[in-house]
Amino acid sequence: MRFVSTLAALLVVIAGCEGSAPINAMDATVDGRVDVPWGASDAGSDAADAADVSTRFPCPEGWVASEHGGCGPAVLLCAPDGGAAEGACVGNDPTSPATVRDPDGVEGTRFYRLPDGGIGGAWSTPWVCPAGWTNAPEGHCRPTLRDDCPRYSGPLPDGTCTPTDESQCPPGGFPEVPPEAAGQRVVYVRQMATLTPDGSMRAPYPDLNQAVAAEPEAEWFLLYPGYYPVGFTVRHPMHILGGCAASVQLTGTMETPLFRADGPTIRLDLRGVSLTRGRQLVVAQNRAEVSVQRCILSLAEADTITVVSAASVEVVDSLLLDPGPTSNGALVAVDTRGVVSLRRSALQGRAHRAVSVGPDGIVRLDSVSLRGARSDTVSVDSGGQIEIRRATIRGETTMAVTLSNRSHAEIEDLAVRDTSVVAIDGVRNGAIGVREGCSLVGRRISVENASGYGLSVLGRETTATVDQMFVRSVRGYPGGFGGSGVVVEQFSRASLRRAQIFDVAEMGFNVAMFGALDVRDTLVHRVVPQGNGLWGLGMAVTHLGSIDARRVLIEQASMMGIGAVGLPERVTRLVDLNAVAGRTVDPRARIALEDVIVRDARPLERYPAVGIITGVAGFITGRRVSVDQQPGLGIAISDFGYDTDAALAGGVRSGLLRQDQVATLRVLLGPVLDGPSTATFDGVFVRGIRRWRIGYEASTPDRPLDVFGAYSFYTGPRCTFTATDVTLDGSPSAEIGLASLGATTLRRGVVTRHTGCAATLNNTNGSASITLDSFTLSGNGRDATCADDALPAVRLPLSPN
Repeated sequence: MRFVSTLAALLVVIAGCEGSAPINAMDATVDGRVDVPWGASDAGSDAADAADVSTRFPCPEGWVASEHGGCGPAVLLCAPDGGAAEGACVGNDPTSPATVRDPDGVEGTRFYRLPDGGIGGAWSTPWVCPAGWTNAPEGHCRPTLRDDCPRYSGPLPDGTCTPTDESQCPPGGFPEVPPEAAGQRVVYVRQMATLTPDGSMRAPYPDLNQAVAAEPEAEWFLLYPGYYPVGFTVRHPMHILGGCAASVQLTGTMETPLFRADGPTIRLDLRGVSLTRGRQLVVAQNRAEVSVQRCILSLAEADTITVVSAASVEVVDSLLLDPGPTSNGALVAVDTRGVVSLRRSALQGRAHRAVSVGPDGIVRLDSVSLRGARSDTVSVDSGGQIEIRRATIRGETTMAVTLSNRSHAEIEDLAVRDTSVVAIDGVRNGAIGVREGCSLVGRRISVENASGYGLSVLGRETTATVDQMFVRSVRGYPGGFGGSGVVVEQFSRASLRRAQIFDVAEMGFNVAMFGALDVRDTLVHRVVPQGNGLWGLGMAVTHLGSIDARRVLIEQASMMGIGAVGLPERVTRLVDLNAVAGRTVDPRARIALEDVIVRDARPLERYPAVGIITGVAGFITGRRVSVDQQPGLGIAISDFGYDTDAALAGGVRSGLLRQDQVATLRVLLGPVLDGPSTATFDGVFVRGIRRWRIGYEASTPDRPLDVFGAYSFYTGPRCTFTATDVTLDGSPSAEIGLASLGATTLRRGVVTRHTGCAATLNNTNGSASITLDSFTLSGNGRDATCADDALPAVRLPLSPN
């Protein structure tokens, strides 16, 4: 059977079709066996196909037959009133999680129905939390930060407080002599002691500086509650112990450090004291070793703790408070192979930075709470390394964690919360940033109430691998920009497993400028643009790049579930991208989907919603892809253009173009970049496309296109769409099943329950065609391929069934 038809314009396609007629065969084509009942064998002639219904096409794995023909995911159709064919759900229980294995050996979980009616996946399994942490309703881990810790103590992530408060003070004043001091000279110090000092408990020294000078060989100094001025370089191993940090205070001057440990034989041990006021409070260098236990540190003019030249400092059970009011230093600063370990400590000071790791420094944080800093809370640069375990960062900050210039981070159990700030325009905020040449390996990371993004991976040779990530409530920047769950751009690569992205402004996943994202077993829930912003995308390649998505559920993305924008061919003819990038690059926006569901969009009043869409030079492949209950459009493979100036500005920001090249390129490229897209799917289910705006009126060529109708599938001019096992179910109010202005080839499927035509064809651009093989058109307003409504009707033949 061969049929020929056309449409007058894309506006008529969008508005719906009222009639059809034959046209010249040179203009457009409709080919195929469209009268074969769904499920019949496609072997042999059309007549044989129509007669032989004994052989059924199997549904794709994890899918079941629909009561209206075709197939769809069991997790959708086998729900109560889900629309599965009678008996189809027997043996296909969608309420139990089932483990699947990808070709690369990675295990995941097939979609399943939750008790509350929602859809679950591997992300639904509650995280295994550290001791003292609790599971949030969504399953991620939250620290238990107390707001009632005693005075002179700070909250720890496990619900306890640092042992630095007054309850730790011994009743006798002096601390007990520790077992390791047995047999050694122990010197006692008591403020304002009056007897001639000999260092005994009966006749202690009145001043620590005096005691150190008078006892050059002594290593153990025990302090009575009081205030002691200090400021000296440690010359030999030394232990300074107070009864409790709340009552023993060591004070310096803003010109010099309180303690400087310098040299490979130097060991400094501080316990139960408060250090305050100094240029730095502790400086360790040249392989010296310092231990700080149950201490309070505050009011440093520069860095509170400085560690350089292969020295090491261990901080345990301690509280770090505000630095000096004019300080631009860090609470902990490490570089040149210095090593710092912080355990069970609270960094609650509002510093310029809480932790700063410089060239080849190493920092380990374990069971640590950090208050948001004025700049970056944790900054790692120039080959530095950081390990973060069971930690929390809370409070306004520019960046919670940032890695720059070949740095590396390993993170397990990190909660970032309430870091959002109202930034000035041009200042970019975020939660976790991984920059040029850096790497991140993470597990169980949560970000709540942040600005800009939850995770940003940017730059050449930059990688991030995260298993179990939760991001919620990410605001954008002033002016309506930003607000992404995860951003991957500029040749970087990211891999995410078992992630949840909730309530972000603009985009759940944003891949740009040759970034590459591998995301599996992940939920994106509610993406709504802020202010007057346009975008509300679940997942998109916005300017070049690639996404490989498996078992991903996108719900309530206000404008688009999945989108792709690349570069058109004429740009690649003018610009040698391989030479500019210094490597072989793909100018297309590449997206590979497997077991992906987009559903329940919540569009803004002024814009329609699209389940899956390509813009310029998009290239999408998919297996078992579903769009369910979507206002506006189901799937659109299109060549929609975007502004050249915006593309050039992005190229300059990413370093691909120089500013002096922009004017010439603007002339060469023209005002708009556009170009065809391609999609190939194996298993497509589109259902529930509906009119998206109350008071809908059909658009006409004389009326601006400010409201859309609703249709299940659209192939744009010069674009190509090929698919097998296709179900387009228009209930409740989709007008058109398939609209083609490009080349559309579908094998095995059904188009059903659309209020208008099953398919429409518009050959305005001279490339339109529809090829249907073993297809059923049934239950539509017109079971036909329609042409312009001014022409007489021509209907496709229907199956007797």
